[in-house]
Amino acid sequence: MARRSKMSFQKRQREKKKAEKAALKRDERSRREKEPREGGGAVATADDLADYGFPTGDEEGESEPPAGSRRWRRPRDGRRPAPCLPGPGPERAAPAGGAAQHREERRGAGGVAMAEEFHWGEIDGQAITFPMRVASLNQATLTFQVPSQPAAALLPGRDFEISESAPGQTQLLMALVDYRENPWGSYDEVNLGFPVHPVGRPEVTNSFVYRMPVNQEFTCKAGNTVMGFPKTVEQIDFAYSESHVEVRLAMGGREVLRVRLPRVPAAMPPPEMETVSYSYLDGKPLETPLRMQIGTGAVDPAEVLLELGDSPVADELRSLGLPRPPDLCTWAEGLSATFQRPRPV
Repeated sequence: MARRSKMSFQKRQREKKKAEKAALKRDERSRREKEPREGGGAVATADDLADYGFPTGDEEGESEPPAGSRRWRRPRDGRRPAPCLPGPGPERAAPAGGAAQHREERRGAGGVAMAEEFHWGEIDGQAITFPMRVASLNQATLTFQVPSQPAAALLPGRDFEISESAPGQTQLLMALVDYRENPWGSYDEVNLGFPVHPVGRPEVTNSFVYRMPVNQEFTCKAGNTVMGFPKTVEQIDFAYSESHVEVRLAMGGREVLRVRLPRVPAAMPPPEMETVSYSYLDGKPLETPLRMQIGTGAVDPAEVLLELGDSPVADELRSLGLPRPPDLCTWAEGLSATFQRPRPV
C-alpha cells in the first residue's frame, strides 16, 4: 500500500511539472507575439514547431548564425523527369549497400548519433560518405491538422503508428525543398509525411515521409538504395520573384499541387534541431539521424495559396481535407543540414 501511494505521489508530481512547463511555454509564446519585430510576422520557434507536430527530440541545439553568404541565385532550367526505381517500402525495397570503412559514433543532443566518418561505398562512381553535409538549401515548411484515420491509410508497413496531436487528429508535414549545394547534386524535393512512433513506443515520435518526389536521378537512386527513402523522379519547378516563391509538382505527367507563398525574411538566425527520419530498407524499418537548421520566417497562412491537381496523389491529399490554408508555414533561405548514417530502428 505504501509503495502504491508513493508511486501515485510521484505521478502527480510529474504531471504537475509537465503542466507548469506547458504554462511557461504559453506565457513565453504570448510575450513573443506581443513584441514588435522588423519585417512583420511572428517568430516560429522550435517550441512552436513542436506544438504543431514537428519532432524536436529531447533537446534543441543552440542558435547560431548560418555561415557564408545568402546571395540569391536564379533557378535552374531544363530539368526533366528521369526514370528511377519506385520508392522502397515493406513490400518493395531497394538493394542494400555495404560499408567500406567507418569510425566510432558519438551522440549529440537528443541522443542522435553523430558519426565521425562512414564510407558506405559508391553509386555510379560517386562515393557515398556520412556525415553528409548540405551547405545550402531553401525550404518552405507547412503543417496541416488532418484526421488520423486517412493518414494511417497512407502509412506503409506495420512497424510504425501515427502519433496524434489531438484525439483522432495528426499533422501532415509538407516540406518544399530547393537543394542549392548538396553532395548528391542540386535538385528540388517535396516531402509529404506524418509524425509517427514505432509500434508500442508512443514516447518516441519522429517523422515518416511517405512520398518524396525529386527531380534528379542520382539523388533518387542514392536515397532509395542507402536510406530507404521513397524517392521517385518527377517534375518539380521552383519559380522565384523578388517577393514570392511558387512550387509546382507533377507526377506521371499529371499535376499534383501548386504552392505560392511570400519570401518573408528571417526574423532571427536559424536554430538547429536534431531529429530522426524513419523509412524502410529491404522491408526492415530504418532511421536516419539528422541535424538541421529551422527557418524563422513566419508566413501568414492566409497568404499561402495551395491548389491541387487531378492526379492520384492529389486525391490522397484531398482525403486529408486539403486544399486549405496551413496551420503553420515558414520560409527560409540558405539553411544547412547534416545527414548521418542510417541505422536499424
